[in-house]
Amino acid sequence: MEKRGMEKVYSWLFGESKWQQKKKLKKLLCVTGIMVVIAVLMLFDDPWLSVGVVVVDILIWGWNFVRATAEKVSKITEALGNDVVIFVITVMYWIAFAMIGGVISLILGIIRFIQIWND
Repeated sequence: MEKRGMEKVYSWLFGESKWQQKKKLKKLLCVTGIMVVIAVLMLFDDPWLSVGVVVVDILIWGWNFVRATAEKVSKITEALGNDVVIFVITVMYWIAFAMIGGVISLILGIIRFIQIWND
């Protein structure tokens, strides 16, 4: 049976079966919880380091987006002559794309975990 709609997205992001999704989401949400606690504790000492912890957490959630676009980023930098400036700009856009994907993935992960938890 072919998956449709959000089930297809959830399968791509978190795993094929509900059991795999629940297992992956538990790990990701535990890591997120720990990183949020660390970020809050570091907020008073070094706010920028606290922001860095949150950015790393969002990149962990956006790893599927990074992995999916890695080959294309490599082809872009290769096609433009391996120029360092172009490479840096491309990587910055790639990280921004991963951050946006990470935020979306985090929101969808929380929603999916609630759905699976209620089953």
